Amino acid sequence: MVGILQVNGFGEESTLMQDLKPFRILISLLDKPELGPVILEDVLIEVFRTLYSQCKAELDLQMEPPFSKDHAQLSSKLRENKKTAELIKTANLLFNSFEPYYMWDYVARWFEECCRYVKTVSFILI
Repeated sequence: MVGILQVNGFGEESTLMQDLKPFRILISLLDKPELGPVILEDVLIEVFRTLYSQCKAELDLQMEPPFSKDHAQLSSKLRENKKTAELIKTANLLFNSFEPYYMWDYVARWFEECCRYVKTVSFILI
């Protein structure tokens, strides 16, 4: 699953169905209680990365700093692009299948891990 997500964001131009496939597979797997929760922890960060990279590539934002556009302009551009709108709609379907606390807990754990990493690296450099 991670491989599908990582490959999807790079390389030649992809079709809408290729881009949506990993998200739809994950939605289907989450319907199976014996599989979904087991793989979710391992692939969710790749889901975020893939969604970001696909939207960024689709909207031609590679050359601009991420905060250079105002929110209204970016929102408008996202809605105009059908492929990006479908990606976001499918990702939202996936994210809405989670319990609200799960997403916050997951992001908090990643944040703590990043802080620990920065602390370790800065300690090594000193």
